[in-house]
Amino acid sequence: MSTATLDHPRATGPYRIVAPADFTTVHLAREFTASVLVAMGRAALVDDACLCAAELVTNAVRHARTFRVTVDVAFRPGRVVVAVGDEDPFRRAQEGGSRLELVRSVCVAHGVNRTWNRPPGSRALIVTGKRVWCELDDGGEADAERHPFAMERSIEPGVE
Repeated sequence: MSTATLDHPRATGPYRIVAPADFTTVHLAREFTASVLVAMGRAALVDDACLCAAELVTNAVRHARTFRVTVDVAFRPGRVVVAVGDEDPFRRAQEGGSRLELVRSVCVAHGVNRTWNRPPGSRALIVTGKRVWCELDDGGEADAERHPFAMERSIEPGVE
């Protein structure tokens, strides 16, 4: 595994990469997530966070109709958040045996949110994609702040 150092780390991030929606991006997402966590002193969460990043990217590549994905890693007091975004606002029905159950088992919270954009000169917002996120407990106390990737309304009922 490669290591990284941040000369001036931002306390909360998010740290982001944008990559092609291709299965080779799964490895890149794992390396990026591991590097950010090691650089921020959260090496204990590398295995679980890399599992989440890899599975979320795999899911986006396999099911979303998109050309690129984003991988974000952000920090909150006591928590690390891994999110994968794509440019497909729709959720596709998946057949049984989803590895997302494995991701859910290591997370303290997870969800799906739509992403929005306002075209230049327009007053309307348009849905541009979605972001699937999961939150890992790093042993600290969770704070009550809103999730850094949450929108006003989730597209998965009961998830904020």
